[in-house]
Amino acid sequence: MNCGSIIVLVLSVYSTIFSGIFLIIAAHGPRYGKLIGGQGLSSANTSLLTAFFAKTIELSFATVFVAFLGQVIWRRALARSKSRGVTLAEMDMRSWVMQPGTMLTRFGAMRSSVLSTLGLLTLVAAFMAMLYTTASDALVQPQLRFGPWEEKVMYGCVRSSWGNTKYLEEQCKSPYKLSDIAEGGRTCLQIEYAAQAYHNYQRYLSNWESVNAYGNGSIDLATRPQGFALMTENTTVTGQWIEIKNMTADCDAAGRVINNVSMAMPHAGVTSSARDAKNGILQPKVVSRS
Repeated sequence: MNCGSIIVLVLSVYSTIFSGIFLIIAAHGPRYGKLIGGQGLSSANTSLLTAFFAKTIELSFATVFVAFLGQVIWRRALARSKSRGVTLAEMDMRSWVMQPGTMLTRFGAMRSSVLSTLGLLTLVAAFMAMLYTTASDALVQPQLRFGPWEEKVMYGCVRSSWGNTKYLEEQCKSPYKLSDIAEGGRTCLQIEYAAQAYHNYQRYLSNWESVNAYGNGSIDLATRPQGFALMTENTTVTGQWIEIKNMTADCDAAGRVINNVSMAMPHAGVTSSARDAKNGILQPKVVSRS
């Protein structure tokens, strides 16, 4: 076995093994977790590595197939019995894999040889080599997306019980507290609640107006715009409608108008717990550029 045969064998093994690995990844779609982002590889480096391996697989496959095609044509040309020889169109098949554009520029020669078994095999190999990197970018390259729902115990720093008005009054910042210690904190908290409630309600009505303006409204209670709230001036939380019932049937049964709506809003501690390092949840990475 000469050096050229050893190289072709190595390339064939490399292409087969890594193609199998890429096929398993594309079919399974694993979650990489902290291996990508955070302390692991960055998304840019991961994309670069995926494209590199995909390109090497494509080149090794094309090299091995061209070597195989050359061996078949060589055997046909030198065979002394039961052989019709080799045509110029068959000798041009190697350019289909190495230069796919020749399938269009030399369509006449391609048409005369594509109906054979070797021609169909070469045509399939040409398309596989041409589209392998694109398919790898779409199916194998890691992408940011939502995973399945999971149950998880979350930890967070708790400074007071939820809804502790005394604590909130003490933390509220306002000059009223300087002039009236007894009522200053309560007044500050009332102003803060009124301001936040007005902003949240105005934003909710704005979303509902947009739904009606574009004709996406419905009498189905489940399709009403979701609740909106802004927490700590920089975090948007969305509420969910619960206990959705047929209000028309309830009104007819009771003989009076019934307007029963229930909405669940996320707990304020969920946001801080999601950002707590103890819970191990991946956080958005801010890249600073000068």
